[in-house]
This record gives sequence, C-alpha cells and structure tokens, in this order.
Amino acid sequence: KPKPRTIEYEVQPGDTINLLTRLFGIDTPTILNSNDIANADLITVGTRLRIPPVTGLEHEVEKGETLAGIAALYQVDMGPILDFNDLPDPDVIRIGMKLLIPGARKPTPTPPPAPRPAPAAPAARAAAARPAPAAPPPAVSGRGSALVQNAMAFRGYAYVFGGTSPAGFDCSGFVYYIYKISGNPIPRGMWGQLSAGPRIPRDSLSPGDIVFFENTYMPGLSHNGIYIGGGQFIHASDPSSGVTVSSLSAAYWASRYVGASRP
Repeated sequence: KPKPRTIEYEVQPGDTINLLTRLFGIDTPTILNSNDIANADLITVGTRLRIPPVTGLEHEVEKGETLAGIAALYQVDMGPILDFNDLPDPDVIRIGMKLLIPGARKPTPTPPPAPRPAPAAPAARAAAARPAPAAPPPAVSGRGSALVQNAMAFRGYAYVFGGTSPAGFDCSGFVYYIYKISGNPIPRGMWGQLSAGPRIPRDSLSPGDIVFFENTYMPGLSHNGIYIGGGQFIHASDPSSGVTVSSLSAAYWASRYVGASRP
C-alpha cells in the first residue's frame, strides 16, 4: 500500500508551471488550488509550494464535518481519501486536520435557478459514455453465492458520494457494505480492499471476488465492484446509474481493469 505525502518545494530559477506538472505528475489546478494561488504567473523563484502526491487538493477539516460529507462536497469516492491519508476509521477525523482529497476540484458555487426550465444536467463525473447495463447474471453457487445474492438485492439503489449504506453508496462503500453484511468485513479504503486477499488472475475470477479499475474520475486506482459471474460485475457506478450490473468486456471497463482480490 502506498503512503504518499504532500511535500514542500521551493521554486528554482528556470522552473515553469508546465515543468512542475511534469516533474511531480500532477496537473496545474492541483498546484494552484493546493497553494491558494489564482494565477500561475504568480509562481516566482523562491515561492514555497505544497505539492500533493496525486491530482486533487487539500481540505482542512472544520467543525461539524464528516468524511462522508467531505467526499460528497468534492464528489469523490471516500475510499481514496482513506487510502491517501492513512485513515483507519472513516468516522474519526479531527478539526484542523488537513486531508488530501484525490481527484477533487474546488467546488463551484451553485448558480441561481434559471427563469425558465433548463434541460437536465449530465451526471457528475460522467467522464465517458458508460455501457448499457448488462444482461441478468447467471445463477451462482458456491463460495460467492451469499455475496452475490446480497449485492444483487441492492441493484438499482442510489449512488451517493461517500455513502456506505442503503441510503446510498459510492463504489468502495458498496463493496465494504456487502462484505460486512455477508459476514466477511474488509477495510473501507480501496487499497485496503485490494490488499484484503490474494490477487486473482482475470481468467480465474469467481463470484464474490472484488474487481478494480483505474483512471475513471481520477488517475490511478479509483473504482471497484463485485464480480457476479458470466463476465459481469455489480457496482455503485455513478449518480445517473446507481448500483448496476456491467460487463468486464465493455470497452470502458476493459480498458481500465487493473486486477482483482479475493478476501
């Protein structure tokens, strides 16, 4: 499991914002937002910058905030927040704590309502056209039958950033909840879920295994679900789809598949 850290960097002669983004593997908004700088031209020699280890931003916890609320604020999965901040318990954060929020952007103020009805907005984080829901899965027996049965009972439930209950799930929250009610508790963080059991080759997948994907709403490990057999998996996909069944062979998911674990 990686344990990345935000570092401090003093701008040197010859540094440019483009050079810094290539040097540290993050984008310009991440550098600007993490240092409360509005204009890249204000980064001059001698400027001390906080450089996060991943595209995103830092958030200082304020009174009354919860990790689920912070995930919802930035519209990101809670799992990577836990992973990148080494948080063992999603219910324990402290006022003043600075959290790295992978994949986040500064929230934009909600504009006032238009005087006439507007067309429905696209789903948040719908980075690419998602494949249509897959066909019903085959019957399952053996080790993963209870996991698959429990997971399928929540098909159609809502996607909620930071959610870990039937009121709404994010992707790692859904996996966490299904394993918990199936009597096999696993970590809430996505890297913890990947490390909760042996890695399984794709051609050896069994129902109940956890499948993982990269480069969805953020670079690197960023999405997961539960394999149900027949080349399909169930997952909390996004706000427009909720908990749904998809095919591993669909172009979107096949190009982002990174592996599986069997807790």
